[in-house]
Amino acid sequence: EMEEDQQKFYEAIKEGVKEEADKIELKSGNLLALTTRLRQATACPSVLTTQNIESIKVTRAFEYIQEITSQREKVVVFSMFKEPLIQLAAKLSEFRYSLNTGDTPDQVALDNMTRFQEDPNEQIFLGTGQKCGVGYTLNSSMYLIFIDTPYTYALFEQCFQRVYRINNSRPAFIKVLVCEETIDERVQEIIETKKDLGEYLVDGVGDGTVDSRLTDELRAILRDL
Repeated sequence: EMEEDQQKFYEAIKEGVKEEADKIELKSGNLLALTTRLRQATACPSVLTTQNIESIKVTRAFEYIQEITSQREKVVVFSMFKEPLIQLAAKLSEFRYSLNTGDTPDQVALDNMTRFQEDPNEQIFLGTGQKCGVGYTLNSSMYLIFIDTPYTYALFEQCFQRVYRINNSRPAFIKVLVCEETIDERVQEIIETKKDLGEYLVDGVGDGTVDSRLTDELRAILRDL
C-alpha cells in the first residue's frame, strides 16, 4: 500500500495518462510509453517529478534486505528501471553490494557477479532486468526481490532463473512488489494469464485479428485504471 503522498502523485499521473490515451491511437509503442509512466510512478516517482516523494517499493525492498541479510543470506534485487536501484543503493552504505545497470560496463558487471557468487561477504546484487536478466548466474542467493517486473512471462522467467538454476540444491524464494490498485496489478495479470497481450505490447507481435482485439483490450485497461 502506497503512502499518501505517493498515492496522490500516482492518481495525478493516472489521470494525465487516461486523458492522453483518449487522444491518440493506441499502437504498441504509444501504449508502452503511457504504461511506463504509470509504472515509474509506483517504482520511483522521482523519475517524473522534482518533489520529494519516496518510493514505497524502495522502502519495502530495503526492509526485506535487512531481514534477509540478518539471517546471513544473500539477496538479488531486480528492476526494469535503474532509478529505484540507485535510490536503494543509497540506503546500503553498511552493506557489501554491487549496482549493475545499463551504465555498468559488461566486464565490471561480470566481475560483480563472480564476486557475489564466490565471496561470502558480498551480500547484495542489484541489477536491471535488461542488463542481468539473461546470462548471469546468481544462485549463491536463495532470495530474489522484483521491485517491478517485465511485461512478459518469458522475460520474468529468464530473470528468476538467475537464482533458480538447474543445479540448485536449495529452493529459491521470489518476492514481487506490487502496489495495490495500480498498474502493477494489471501487469501481474498480464504475466500470469495474458502472455499474448504482453508480447503484443512490447514486440508488436500478432496478426491483424489479434491486433484489433488486443488494441481494444489495451484501451479498456487504461480506462479501467
